[in-house]
Order: sequence, then structure tokens, then C-alpha cells
Amino acid sequence: PDLVDFVVSADGLQVDAWPAPGIISESCKQLFISQVRSLALSRAGHLVLHGRAVELGEVAVAFVARSGGGKSTLATSFSKDGHRLIVDDGVQLEAKDGGYLALPGVASLRLWEDSEEELVSADTPVAFPSAERPMTA
Repeated sequence: PDLVDFVVSADGLQVDAWPAPGIISESCKQLFISQVRSLALSRAGHLVLHGRAVELGEVAVAFVARSGGGKSTLATSFSKDGHRLIVDDGVQLEAKDGGYLALPGVASLRLWEDSEEELVSADTPVAFPSAERPMTA
């Protein structure tokens, strides 16, 4: 709240952003990716689930739940065990050959501090590391 105002067109093809004074562009970008991108894709007619996806062998597994339901924590635990994180915060699906493909997207994570301390190593990409929430100039 009070970081960036976004307006998404009805067809999802245009997004305008008005950052609050002092908010750096990287924060705007991350907020777009984690909060707005899925809405824009959905309005543009794409199937997008509120969730995270990891690669397990030859298939993608998506974790979907309400906000705060543990999706990122679960995906991070799989990632820690060597499974590639495909996308965080919005799983875009594409119908193909009677099934669906989970399209790759941004693979950074937003975790509660206790989960981050338990699961994240120094080289794991996270959206807002604990010490940097929110990023301002």
C-alpha cells in the first residue's frame, strides 16, 4: 500500500504505474510482477492461477491457495531439494494436446521471515529480502 498505483486496461494490454515519491524502479518492477502481471494476463484472455509452480521431472506441479496459504513456502522447500522453480505468484497455463503447459515466468520468492530463515540460502532469488522491504531511494 502507498508504494505504487497501477491501472490495468480492461483488455489487459496496457498498464500505467504511478510510484510514490522515493520508490525505486526495481520495487515498481517487482510489485508489477507479483501483484499486477497476473491480472493483466487474465484480462488479456490468458488462464492464470494464483500460485507457484515447480518442475518435477518432466511435469510441472502448481501449488494454488489463498494468500498466506503456504504456496511460496512449499515451492521453496521443493526448490531446496533440487527442483526448479518455474514461476512465482502467477502460473500461466496454455492448453496443448489435451493438457496444459505451465509457462515459465519470474522465479523469485516472497516469504514470511521465519520461512525465509529456514529455507533460503544466500544464493536463492527472493523478491524482497527481509532487510529490503520495501525498497526506496
